[in-house]
Amino acid sequence: MCAPLAAIGPIVGLAGSVVGAMGDGQEADAQAAARERQAQVREINAIVAREDGVAKVDAKGDEHEAVIASQEVNAAANGVVAEGGSFDKIQMASYKNKYLDEDELLRQADAEATNHENLAKSDRAAASDIRKSGKVKAFSTILGGVASASKGLATQIA
Repeated sequence: MCAPLAAIGPIVGLAGSVVGAMGDGQEADAQAAARERQAQVREINAIVAREDGVAKVDAKGDEHEAVIASQEVNAAANGVVAEGGSFDKIQMASYKNKYLDEDELLRQADAEATNHENLAKSDRAAASDIRKSGKVKAFSTILGGVASASKGLATQIA
C-alpha cells in the first residue's frame, strides 16, 4: 500500500510539467500574436505612406501649376509671347522642376512603404519562430517531467 502512495509524487510532478508545457505554449502564442498584430499595423502604415505620397504629389503639382500659371499671366501682362524664345525655356524648366519634385515625393513614399512592408515580413517571421520555439519548450518541459517521474518511480520500486 505504501508503493502506490509513493507514486503520487512523480505523477503530480508529471502533471505539473504538462501544465507548465501548456503555459509555455500559451505564452508563445501570445507573443506571436503580438508580433502578428504589429505586422498588420506595419502593412497599414505602408498603405498610408503610399497614399500620403500621392496626396503630397498632388499638392506639389498644384503648387507648380500655380507658379506656371502666374508666369503665363505675368508674361502676357508684359507683352511677352507665350510660345517660343526664353519664355519657353522658363516654362520647360518649371515643368521639369514639377516632375522632378513629384518623382522625388513618390520615391520617398515608396521607400517608406517598402520599409514598413519589410518590417511586417520580419514580424511575421518572428511570430512563426516564437511559435516554433514555444512548441519546442513545451515538448522539452513534458520530456523533463517524464524523465523526472520515471526516475521517481524507479527509486520507489527499488
